[in-house]
Amino acid sequence: MPRPIPTQQYEVVLNLVARHPEGLAIEQIDASLHGVATKRTLQRWLSDLILQGYLRRVRAGRGTRYRLATFVTAAGNVKPKVRTTGPGGLWVPLTAEAESVQAHCSHRWTGRSE
Repeated sequence: MPRPIPTQQYEVVLNLVARHPEGLAIEQIDASLHGVATKRTLQRWLSDLILQGYLRRVRAGRGTRYRLATFVTAAGNVKPKVRTTGPGGLWVPLTAEAESVQAHCSHRWTGRSE
């Protein structure tokens, strides 16, 4: 059985990192969370957020810092505005065209022949 995605904790981590554009080391994130999770759990959360495209890992010398990912669009660089949508989901704002595609793809099929 897959483990549940801790979206509320992810949102806390993302908000914390967003307040520090220079990025944060894992020790700084851990200290700010006041022991909410073990260091290993925090590492797993950070890896998940990197894989989902919300954070990026910046390595400098022996240190690693975590920053919000920057998306490059025709309008320029954009920092994602994320929030939770409920169990297992994070919300990212979409362009009008992307919302149209999402609405089309999520529309229930009616009158299908099998």
